[in-house]
Amino acid sequence: MNRILKIIAYLAIAFVLSYLANNGCRDFIKGLSDNIISLLATILAINIPTSTLIISEINKIKDKFSIDPSPAFKELRHGLIAQIFVLCSLIVILIGCDFIQNMDFITSWKIHIISGTFVLASLIYYLEVIYDLGIALFKLIDFKANKKE
Repeated sequence: MNRILKIIAYLAIAFVLSYLANNGCRDFIKGLSDNIISLLATILAINIPTSTLIISEINKIKDKFSIDPSPAFKELRHGLIAQIFVLCSLIVILIGCDFIQNMDFITSWKIHIISGTFVLASLIYYLEVIYDLGIALFKLIDFKANKKE
């Protein structure tokens, strides 16, 4: 339920930002839309080794402190799968928006708002993932530093 609420919140925030950007200067959203796939793929490529580092550090401390790492591993796996899903979905959505815009079913202004919404929502999701991985990494570093003292 919490994830569904986050998705709704991301889409709502992204819709408002996309609407505002498309009513003002559209250059930022257009530039972001043009580069979003490579940006998110790069972030995913960085997140994979970061997740691997977190997993290896958890494996090092799990036996010493008898903790169950399976919830953390499950969450990291879910996060990576979700990132891949978001990236693939965004590709499909952007292709669909280009197709619909060429067919003149919907005005281009509405298409720009729709595509901008999904671009911004994807970016917001990826930023949250980066934040969560950073917090997890620094908590592990702090944990290891505190146990050495």
